[in-house]
Amino acid sequence: MRNVEEKSILILVEQLLLKLLIPGLDTLGERQEGQAMFRNLNNTILRILENCHPTQVFVVFLNLLKKYKGYNKIEKLSGIIVKCLLKVTRIMDQLIDKLNIERILFATHQYLITKPASNSSKTDEVGIRITKTIINELVKLKREAIWEYYGGVDAHMTQDVYIKKWIEIILMSLSGGDASQRPKTASDARSGEYTGGLSPEDNETLKSLIEESQ
Repeated sequence: MRNVEEKSILILVEQLLLKLLIPGLDTLGERQEGQAMFRNLNNTILRILENCHPTQVFVVFLNLLKKYKGYNKIEKLSGIIVKCLLKVTRIMDQLIDKLNIERILFATHQYLITKPASNSSKTDEVGIRITKTIINELVKLKREAIWEYYGGVDAHMTQDVYIKKWIEIILMSLSGGDASQRPKTASDARSGEYTGGLSPEDNETLKSLIEESQ
């Protein structure tokens, strides 16, 4: 499974998730055939989470979260995607040396800049929460070294308005609230814009991040 192309994994995962959410699937058949299909679909998704390359797992599920952002016609889809991401995020300390962190940050950025298919703040809120959690775990494990992987996001044509701020706030919380005075990214170094310190708004964001990561 580690040798399967990422595009094939995405197609497979998408089909498994859509089949899993067929209304009344677990009630089909006179001999509990539906329950058997439901278990098999679930088990296949778990096998993918456990055996595919972890970077591909993060990127595939983030891309599916982006594709169905604000999509309300299929109930619970975003919730299941988020649960899958949460499952691998919880063991990130075991996976960190295998991860292409730059790709994960970039996939997160692509999700965050994608407009929802409909005005569904609830769906977007769930996505924002899991992306914050992913960033939080990456920063906790990599600390200041996280900036070495931020280049792809920093260079993207659409400006990042979330990830950089989250990283800065999490790093500040890890250092006990002491503001680092050095520039945090290549663009900061060029512009000299970063001055350190937390605004009232950032303080609230920090509280939210800490609560969500616990």
